[in-house]
Amino acid sequence: MVACYFLGKIGRDTSIFHFGSPRMYSQYTTFGALILIGLVVFHLIQFASSPWTLPSVTLLHDKNNASGGSVPPKYEFPSSELKPADQQYSRTIVMGKIAEEDVKWIDEELGDLLYPNGPYKTVIYSVDNRTAALHTAANKGHEALVYLTYIIDNYDNLADITLFTHPSRSAWHNNWIQDFDLTKMIRYLRPETVLEEGYVNLRIDWEPGCPAGWIDLKGPPFDSERPEQGLLYYHWSELFPFDQRPQGVGQACCSQFAITRERIRAIPITQYHYLRGWLLATPAKDSHSGRVFEYVWQYLWTREAVHCPVVFHAYCSVYGICFESQEQFDHLEALLQEEKDSNSKFNEERAKAENHSPDAPAEGVMTEDELDTLDKRLQSIRAEMATLKVEAYERGKLLENP
Repeated sequence: MVACYFLGKIGRDTSIFHFGSPRMYSQYTTFGALILIGLVVFHLIQFASSPWTLPSVTLLHDKNNASGGSVPPKYEFPSSELKPADQQYSRTIVMGKIAEEDVKWIDEELGDLLYPNGPYKTVIYSVDNRTAALHTAANKGHEALVYLTYIIDNYDNLADITLFTHPSRSAWHNNWIQDFDLTKMIRYLRPETVLEEGYVNLRIDWEPGCPAGWIDLKGPPFDSERPEQGLLYYHWSELFPFDQRPQGVGQACCSQFAITRERIRAIPITQYHYLRGWLLATPAKDSHSGRVFEYVWQYLWTREAVHCPVVFHAYCSVYGICFESQEQFDHLEALLQEEKDSNSKFNEERAKAENHSPDAPAEGVMTEDELDTLDKRLQSIRAEMATLKVEAYERGKLLENP
């Protein structure tokens, strides 16, 4: 019946071959369409032999997102068993890389956590070298193809917890409180929280991706700066053929998360094959198709269209970085903004002073004393921020070991 739906839709509605609004994006080629039809039929045959179900999943309640539209029901997924305090959880870090990317930082900075010294193992795929021992079928969809390939290849041999990450140690989308450093995110990740939640986004800070409605799916016109919006609107029924399209999706960017074995296996392996087939068949650009998955991972594994935990609480539960109150955390964020503004102003004014001719009028140019005052304020802000962060880490340790 579902196969008939797809074939009928293809025959009467060419919008299935668009990615974005009809005026913004081109149609698939006939060849590409045939590939997509073949993949759909092939995977639906697999569904027939292994029906799409969520084992041990119980329907709880309907939930409304912040934009006012109904979203698919929330499910209770199978829980993971917590281990005694003296036992470690097995963990695997999965990432993909291109040839020129250097990942030596993993061994250099996390050697004490890597097997046999610690609980972590690493699995690194090459996305642009088909002769590598571990490689993807194509360099497509950014990290999405790597993640799906790993799950399919290791579905029956998963660690207690799998971390899916990017290969860069430092990146703008890592947590600013942890100095944008992925090694700190890995080192301080609390496995108990991952086991309790099942799925945890490694990025805590909301922007970009949250709050609710970041990717509005109510219909065109679409934001040209968010190509995934049109893709998701027109292709939701292909990605999730049994689920109604929500009015919006959102989670903190950018496809780095931790997930339990039980949560991965709550989804039949045929669904992962199906999603990988869609990714390989879509003519969408590499970056665009990758961003589609960036905002559906949370739906796949939580059945929540919007997954935006309160930042103040999430830092504490996920990383053990615990502030006294929401007000203290807000104060730290205000200091961060002041530091950015003051640093920008200081650099701008110093450049003016250095380029200023002694013979020119001094109007509009800061004196050395004024620059020194601004610099001292910068140092004071940075010192207070550092103190608040150190205290938050220490507070987390006390809560962990009272």
